[in-house]
Amino acid sequence: MEKNISSHSPSSHEWHKIRGLIWAAEANIARIDSEIENLIRLRDREQDTVNTLKPLVAPIRQLPSELLLEVFQIAVNEARGWLKQVLAISAVCAHWRRLACTTPQLWTQHLEIRADGGAVYVLPPSLLATAKTILERSAPLPIPVIISGKQSPLSDFIFNLAPRWKSLRFHSDDQISKLSGVPADALQSLESLRLNCDSDISPFMIVFLGGTPPLRCLCQRSESEFLPNAVVSAHETEPWQPDGTRPGSSRHFGAIPWTPTPAPASDQITQLSRLKTLKLSLDNSPIAPLFAHLALPALTQLFIDSSYSEYTWSSAGFSAFQRRSPSIRQLTLIGPLNIPSEGFLSFIHESPCIEELHLDHCFAGPNAVDAALLSLQYSDTHTVHHAPRLQRLSIIDSEGHFDETMLERTICSRWWTDSQLRAPVARWASFRIVKEFPEDVQDFSESFREKIAQLREEGLDVSIDEFD
Repeated sequence: MEKNISSHSPSSHEWHKIRGLIWAAEANIARIDSEIENLIRLRDREQDTVNTLKPLVAPIRQLPSELLLEVFQIAVNEARGWLKQVLAISAVCAHWRRLACTTPQLWTQHLEIRADGGAVYVLPPSLLATAKTILERSAPLPIPVIISGKQSPLSDFIFNLAPRWKSLRFHSDDQISKLSGVPADALQSLESLRLNCDSDISPFMIVFLGGTPPLRCLCQRSESEFLPNAVVSAHETEPWQPDGTRPGSSRHFGAIPWTPTPAPASDQITQLSRLKTLKLSLDNSPIAPLFAHLALPALTQLFIDSSYSEYTWSSAGFSAFQRRSPSIRQLTLIGPLNIPSEGFLSFIHESPCIEELHLDHCFAGPNAVDAALLSLQYSDTHTVHHAPRLQRLSIIDSEGHFDETMLERTICSRWWTDSQLRAPVARWASFRIVKEFPEDVQDFSESFREKIAQLREEGLDVSIDEFD
């Protein structure tokens, strides 16, 4: 029968013949579908065999577990969502899951538990069980912890893990009593402590610091006053005043208490032999007695912010402190400090190791600025070179006290290209002058600007900017 369908109606004989052809075609279709299903099942079965056997000969299968764990840690370290990454790794196969679940390092990557109202930094607050699972898998490694807000089931759980605290950020007046109940000898893993609360924490600190030898970083912002033990190597506090009213506090911390009124003269020097970084933000707190009685032989970074204080610069006292702390390499002074010309000369003379110097509203006038720049100029005729290791200098001045001739000489005296003869002092790596007002920046001559542009082309990071 022709496949072309005509418009005429089939006869009775043709009708029966067409019906027979339809039944035969449908039977063929059913047979073909059955064969296809069988082929698909056969194909899937063979594919399952391939999927099962292929990983057995994969190159990564030949890696020992130790090397495979290194690969896992690299993958987790480089991932922003580290938790999703480690969960994905643990879902690849039973072998990988065993490795992942029994490797604590994979479960402590940037883990911060915020024990405030049950909230967790990386998980919804309702998944307390999951948080506990993560903490159990990270055992026995130390963990960083943030505790804030009110007491919660999660915070109770975290306090029970105090022996595993590697760092603690505490922002909770409601839980200060619970923190005070943690025995100091249980904090043998704690390296960093940051406190921010209005409650009196001095009783806690006196007990606490005596039993935490690993502590290396201490940041305190609170109403209580204390001075840290010599175990501390980095301290930032606002303000930092030991409380002379508490019996025994000065003996425990090795500190000399001072008050806003002049204290009796004393020759006692407190030495913090491991302190490396000291940051002080002054708020009308007298600091001269601190420098008069403090020796920090290991100090490398010193930051003093007197923006909101009436601190008066004491050249003699600070120079004596520098001689007892000769390792300072980075120094930031934020005024107003009103350092006079002779004060800066005395200060820079006692800075043989200084490499970075940032001075923000520190000078007592244009003469002091000129004296500072002059003292930093290098000349082969000089017998004494001040700050011979200085590489980075930034000066911010609101009055625009900059003489461009003095600036150019200071910059050029300590700058040479790689092909030029080196001087016996460090060359500039960065030189930045910041004026507070745009019109002050525009005051520099065109020739001076051209010289600055030339120095930039030679490779010096030099800039004259408007104050942000």
